[in-house]
Amino acid sequence: MTHARTRRRTRLSALATVALGAIAVASPIVAMPSIASAQLSKVLNELNQPWDRVQDTNESWKPVLTAFLDMTPPPVEITTSFDLSTLYPGMDNWSAWTAWAEKNAGMGKALVDNQNKLAFAMPYGDEKVDAAFRNRGLFTKISIEPATQHIDAKYLNAMNQIAAYSIVETWRLAAAGKFEESFALGVGAIKIFRQLADQTLVREQVFALNTMSELLMSQREIMFAFVDKVPAELMQKLGTKEYPGVRPADGHRLRRLVLPEGDRIVAAAILAQCFDDNDQPSPELFAQVFASLQSANAPLERFGAARRWNAIAELHGSREASNEKLGAIYDDWYRRWNTRDYDAMMTVPTTLSLVNPIRYAAVVLSVSDLQDAFRARRRAIAELNGTIMSAALVGYYRTFGSWPDDNEKIYSAYMPRRFDFDPYDTEYGRLLFRYMATARPIDTVWGPISVQGPVIYARNEDHADDQFRSHEAAGDSGDFVLWPPLRQMSRGSGGQ
Repeated sequence: MTHARTRRRTRLSALATVALGAIAVASPIVAMPSIASAQLSKVLNELNQPWDRVQDTNESWKPVLTAFLDMTPPPVEITTSFDLSTLYPGMDNWSAWTAWAEKNAGMGKALVDNQNKLAFAMPYGDEKVDAAFRNRGLFTKISIEPATQHIDAKYLNAMNQIAAYSIVETWRLAAAGKFEESFALGVGAIKIFRQLADQTLVREQVFALNTMSELLMSQREIMFAFVDKVPAELMQKLGTKEYPGVRPADGHRLRRLVLPEGDRIVAAAILAQCFDDNDQPSPELFAQVFASLQSANAPLERFGAARRWNAIAELHGSREASNEKLGAIYDDWYRRWNTRDYDAMMTVPTTLSLVNPIRYAAVVLSVSDLQDAFRARRRAIAELNGTIMSAALVGYYRTFGSWPDDNEKIYSAYMPRRFDFDPYDTEYGRLLFRYMATARPIDTVWGPISVQGPVIYARNEDHADDQFRSHEAAGDSGDFVLWPPLRQMSRGSGGQ
């Protein structure tokens, strides 16, 4: 053992060169210990533990995905890569989309009927769902075997199709003058995706929050397109009750949204396989497991293939040190998630960013950078609060025949004041409100768009008030204009 440690120290410099080099020769594949299959059951039990306590009658995943099984195929295939923003009246083949949506009223009923369930509660593991769901790819595959994709949430493709259905059908119903039905469906879909955001994997949460944001944006676009037709009472109900009640305990900050722990559980199980009986990294197992992982994870693409991982194993921390580092990374993320966004600790570099990328290369490759979850949460908060405020504006306009020139005029009667909150404001203040007596252009990706009347906007990721000179939804700079919906304005008359 002493000899081995001595050789390891003397070879440090040479191995570092190999690890960082451009060698791409694969090492021999060895048989994985049987611990992999034994561990999988434990991993699935831990992932599913939150849902084991939820009664079937309080779960929404099964009735919603059962309705999906009965849907007819959409005009084009929809996966998670399908861009929901391409669906709007006036697009090519819009009539085919509305005909498809009209044929699938069962999905609309499922969304409305299950919107107030306790949880989405989709189980993990393909064997945890019935064959009817497995045969359509409605499951989440979890694997800790080498040379496999370790997490594959296949059912999210179906969820994106459900979101597409909701957007098209809400527009179709609104165009038919069925505003109550349109917004009831829209709110139901938003609530289902808010439930989905409580799933255990980061990719599920980010997908759900971003989809929820897209659905909220679409709702504002419908309000704008039919601003002279929507009932004042409906807008008032949406602003005071329906949108604020998407998840009643969330409030204006989505404070009940929990950072998922599933990725940590899977990462720990993957790491556990790769050390020998002396708790030291096994070069063969490192090469086998992490050479396959790297192809699907950008942070360590520079490390190359199996031979490099074989070399990295010689430099890597022990099992105990790696587990401690993995725990420290996720503990840091959890502290940040539960701290106010602009607390002083948020300016401190993350534990992940400070990890030695060679000594803990396997740890870095196994974890997710959760910045996307933080960003998706901020956007969803802005979209939700902006939609509440937009409904309040339209409700006021439909009641009095003119737009309010001061946001104070819409509080209480048309929206709860607390939802006037900007998640991008480092002072935790309100969304920005301006009343434009004369038209003024805003720079957008669709070209300059002139706006007049009330404008609601958030500060964006740079946290600065740029006086809405330019717009980018949840962008790095400029401002995030929530009302009027500039995307819809760029399309023309839309659903009118």
